[in-house]
Amino acid sequence: MVVEVKVPGINGKIKFDKSTGTIVGSDENITQAIIPTVIEGVEVKAVGAQAFGCESMKEDDFRYQPERESKLKFVELPHTVTSIGDNAFAWCKDLKIIEIPDSVIEIGDSAFESCRNLVTVEIPNSIESIGEYAFYFCNGLKSIKIPKTEKN
Repeated sequence: MVVEVKVPGINGKIKFDKSTGTIVGSDENITQAIIPTVIEGVEVKAVGAQAFGCESMKEDDFRYQPERESKLKFVELPHTVTSIGDNAFAWCKDLKIIEIPDSVIEIGDSAFESCRNLVTVEIPNSIESIGEYAFYFCNGLKSIKIPKTEKN
């Protein structure tokens, strides 16, 4: 059951799937998302595909542009989130800060693609999988801290 809600810490509405604990959509005018651990009595477990970002592109004067332009600048995920979906923050070109908690085990394909103002990312020790193109075209990225691991 998907509900559209306004929660403290997020300056706009999000769509939340109560059956899976997944954020599945958001207003494009959100600039800050401090995501709580619980929404409407359900633990937040994932940021779903395209929840804040976009996948589809449109042709505009022979260039490709995102269908949706997010204004998101700051995201803090709760310790209950284990998964960041495909394109979850793609084309959030103003995104500067993302705090990924140690609970996250999976970052999907193109999760942060074209987040051009993202400067630094710290991958948690809990990570088991990082999808293809997860940080593709993040031109401003100066450092990614990746944990040492014995996993393949």
